[in-house]
Amino acid sequence: MLPDIKYRIYVPNEWTDRAQWGEILQKIEAMSRHVLILEGDRGVGKTFMLMHLFEHYQQQRDSGVKAFFIGLDRYEAPSFSNTGNFWQSPDNNLQMEDVNKVLEKIADYLGVPDFKTLDDENKSEYLAKQLAQTQSDRRLLILIDSIYECADNIRQQIEQNILKPLLSSPKITIVLSGRGRRPVWINPEFRNAEIFQLQPEGLTFVRQQLEKMRSRYISEAEKIYDWSGGCPLVVRLLGKSPELSRDAFNKAIDVLIKDSLPDELEGLDYTEIRRGIEKLSLFKNGACRELEIARYLYPGISVPENRRKTRQIVNVLLENALLQWDERLGGLILNKTIAHNLQKWLELEDDHKTRSTYRKEWEQTVEQLAKQYAVEPRGLLDRMSYNDIVTNVTH
Repeated sequence: MLPDIKYRIYVPNEWTDRAQWGEILQKIEAMSRHVLILEGDRGVGKTFMLMHLFEHYQQQRDSGVKAFFIGLDRYEAPSFSNTGNFWQSPDNNLQMEDVNKVLEKIADYLGVPDFKTLDDENKSEYLAKQLAQTQSDRRLLILIDSIYECADNIRQQIEQNILKPLLSSPKITIVLSGRGRRPVWINPEFRNAEIFQLQPEGLTFVRQQLEKMRSRYISEAEKIYDWSGGCPLVVRLLGKSPELSRDAFNKAIDVLIKDSLPDELEGLDYTEIRRGIEKLSLFKNGACRELEIARYLYPGISVPENRRKTRQIVNVLLENALLQWDERLGGLILNKTIAHNLQKWLELEDDHKTRSTYRKEWEQTVEQLAKQYAVEPRGLLDRMSYNDIVTNVTH
């Protein structure tokens, strides 16, 4: 089981403006249909921005926009727990049997007549007809969080049974968020959606975020920026920590990683995955290959077994968008935000023992590969980022 770390994913008065905010508002308030997608690594603020869009239109009742939020992942959002146009569970990710329940809740919010009396197979078509025939000055805003991360069969049901009929409305904006591999969409409106890439922010944002939080560490904004790389989630977690320490940073990184993973990890435990990610974070540009990392991740295990266990870790990280294959580099790359934070965390170790151990294990791996495949070891050694982030290490 993963470590149980609780935090509030959204606090309204902690919102700090992002570069894309104004443009997204303009798209929403335009008269035509739009599909927008917020993309970005874990922790860059996609969920926070979607929830702030929802909060913004909840407060702006005279804006002419009716908003409905659907959270596909489980998390606690007490600000909206009793809101009729908000769907999200603190206990479970959205399941297949929830799709019709969400559709019913949307229809109820929009005042669609006789909806609950229909058979499930007729509800989507009925909603589409009602929206196409309805004349209204109000625009509809549908916000769906973590659409890339949900199972393919559930996402397809959401697309066909919820989003497709909603697009029958001439005045609608759909804003989705996701990280990792883009899904294969059925409808052209989603294949041609406008993409907004959210990135880690700069020092000015970090300082403003700490000020909004009324953090005790405003004077430490440069340190928090250096550690976090401007990742908004890590900034918020460090800004609320009882102390600004390596241990607090470690807990923030656990939140960054563990909320991206399933509750149950078959044949693996969190400590094993965390150690593997730490080791992968030290590759220059993140590029590595399974053959290389099997011996590196499990140096004391026989070849068949270390490949099996490595395949387990790689599959989990690929499935949850923490690792991806880069065609240009010809290798696997770790999520850049997590890689940066782990690199910085490893730097804070007083005696550099962990980094020194990882370095030696990589050198042993390189020696074995060089002998087995008659390759030049220097090139393999240079793949590690010790020149950049590991200094004063005794080998």
